[in-house]
Amino acid sequence: MHRFTVNFICTDKGGANVVRSEEFLGDKVDEVVEIVKRKWALLQPIRILWAGMRRTDGEV
Repeated sequence: MHRFTVNFICTDKGGANVVRSEEFLGDKVDEVVEIVKRKWALLQPIRILWAGMRRTDGEV
């Protein structure tokens, strides 16, 4: 498993656009993006800005 960071824009309950960043553990970036979409489904639409692996301390 790898730690992935996903940065995305969603609309909050007041209708304003908000940039958020979430970290998840997963095997592939695609599955982590799907987790974000499900978790934040109430704040649609979600636009993914960037998703990728996050290097952690001690990782080569």
